[in-house]
Amino acid sequence: MDEVEALSKTIEMVRSRWSDNLPTFWWDLEDGEWNVTFGSEVTLRFRQSDGQLIDDIGGLDAVAAFRTAMSYALGEGLKWGPAFSISRKSGEWHVGARQSRWGGQISIVVGDDGSIKSTSVNPK
Repeated sequence: MDEVEALSKTIEMVRSRWSDNLPTFWWDLEDGEWNVTFGSEVTLRFRQSDGQLIDDIGGLDAVAAFRTAMSYALGEGLKWGPAFSISRKSGEWHVGARQSRWGGQISIVVGDDGSIKSTSVNPK
C-alpha cells in the first residue's frame, strides 16, 4: 500500500461522515503502518504490506469516552474545564481539558473498553 492507496481507502471507508466538503487529512508512514487522520478527529491505521485496516473504527463512542474521562478527573479531584478537546488515535480516545481560565491542561487517554490508559497534567 502506498500513500495514494492509504488516502483512497480512508476516503472510501469514511465518506459518509461528511457532506461534499472533504475534511483536512494528515497521513504518515511509521513502522510499516500508514496512519491517516482526517478532520482532526479519527486516525485509521493500515499495514503497508497488505493494506489491512488495523483498528476497528467501532468501539467506545466519543460521548461515552468523554463522560469516562470527566468522571475520572472529578473523582481524582482534578480541575476540569472550561474548554475541552477529544480525538481518536489507535483505538483510544484522547480527552483534553483546560484546568482553569488561566491555563494548565489535563490529558486523559480512554481505551475502547472504558479504562483509563494514562493521565497527564500540565499545570500553569
